[in-house]
Amino acid sequence: MDYPILRLSAASLVCCVCMTSYGTNKITLVTALEPNSSHLSNQTSDWSETFDSKRINGCLLTLEDPYIWRNWQPTIAMPGPDGGSPLLLSLDFTMVNLTSSEKLFFLKGWVKSGDLGMTRITLTNRRGLSQTIVKLKPDTSRRISVVSRDGPYVAIGSTAIVVLELETKEGDAIVVATRPGIVQEVH
Repeated sequence: MDYPILRLSAASLVCCVCMTSYGTNKITLVTALEPNSSHLSNQTSDWSETFDSKRINGCLLTLEDPYIWRNWQPTIAMPGPDGGSPLLLSLDFTMVNLTSSEKLFFLKGWVKSGDLGMTRITLTNRRGLSQTIVKLKPDTSRRISVVSRDGPYVAIGSTAIVVLELETKEGDAIVVATRPGIVQEVH
């Protein structure tokens, strides 16, 4: 099945608030208001599209379910009022370059949980190095694994959605969201 590409300029790029059926492997794309805007709300637009994978600029993107947790180990960086860590998450996704030219994507992330709205997160690879650029060689597949260690302080057992924005060097962009993940507790 071929899916349409949502093309947005960087100036008009909007954030996602996810609407999905929990327990499915579907990704839901929903447009709303710009994440960094003072107009951020939990309202979504009048449409959404559910899909298994999404195409952008000749590449296929497939998200996996996130793993989301908070930590109460003996040494915690930036402990919250309850003594636990900020929200931590791990997300894997696969990108397949279906073209004969190299592709470059700029990556940004947010997390949405309960009434907190959208919170911008810093994405790094597992070594802690910035993961804001994804480069794909022609006709190749790449599995990308990102983590974030600076999410909001949310309750254990609550749900959170990871939102990714991928923008091409030409300015086209898509915004995708995972299905909700349950915030786990680690001691």
